[in-house]
Amino acid sequence: MNEKKLTSLLNHLNCSHRDIEIEASEIVTTDGVSKAAALPDDCNEDRVGPLCAGVFCFARGVAKAFGMGEVEQIILTAGKSSALINLTDEQTLLAMKIKSHNDIERLSQAGKCVTEEIGHAMA
Repeated sequence: MNEKKLTSLLNHLNCSHRDIEIEASEIVTTDGVSKAAALPDDCNEDRVGPLCAGVFCFARGVAKAFGMGEVEQIILTAGKSSALINLTDEQTLLAMKIKSHNDIERLSQAGKCVTEEIGHAMA
């Protein structure tokens, strides 16, 4: 799927999942290359992607050290918002900035649903 279609899908997801208030999203490879982004002006696509890939790589190492199995999702909470990084396939991540982190379980489930939608669209 080309970048324009992926970006359109991200914009649609950002608007259609009002219950989880997605403020920003990016599809990035596990080595940090952006495939598509729907980010506000104050987010740098060239910075967000590599950072998310780095966090994923770090989490993979932690999971391996603890014998936890494969990383599926990373939740980062800070200040008044959260970030979810989901593995969509072996080489692709979906990173999302979520406005609130009051109900982590609900956010986690919603993040998995969005990831499945991206995975189906990319297949």
